[in-house]
Amino acid sequence: MRRSDRLLLRSALLPLFLLTLVGTAAAVDVGAPAPELGINDLRGQPLRLASLRGKVVLLDFWATWCGPCRRELPVLQRLHQLYAAQGLAVVAVSVDDDLSDVQGFLARSPLGFRVAHDPRQVVLGRYGGRSMPSSYLIDRHGLVRRFHGGFRDGDAATFEREVQALLREP
Repeated sequence: MRRSDRLLLRSALLPLFLLTLVGTAAAVDVGAPAPELGINDLRGQPLRLASLRGKVVLLDFWATWCGPCRRELPVLQRLHQLYAAQGLAVVAVSVDDDLSDVQGFLARSPLGFRVAHDPRQVVLGRYGGRSMPSSYLIDRHGLVRRFHGGFRDGDAATFEREVQALLREP
């Protein structure tokens, strides 16, 4: 099978697989402790929520094949640039099968925050993401405070208001 045929097939089947996987996983409720990530970022450094305690974390699950994800990532980059110095940590976890797809995307559209790769959707399964992208705002104490499924017009302003509010909290 040619690579283009495999990509087309994967693009068609992966969303169905994710819906099946996500449908059986227990979703993390707002107000619940955020599950540990327990993976390495693309630089090979351990990525642990425990090490980010005291920061507001915007955790985003995304994929290169996801149009809304590609529209959301520049918004996350902007939030990172505006609020990192105030205590925001943006973390993006790709659920793409192939790491080379992620690396190629990032070569064309570099991001200034930490990116990890979760090809088997193990971490996504811990969170029970319901759509792509799935974004979680986690407060300074490690509690999930907001969930956003998908990305639509107007979400950028909502993200910014919610990030600002959590940064004002002790």
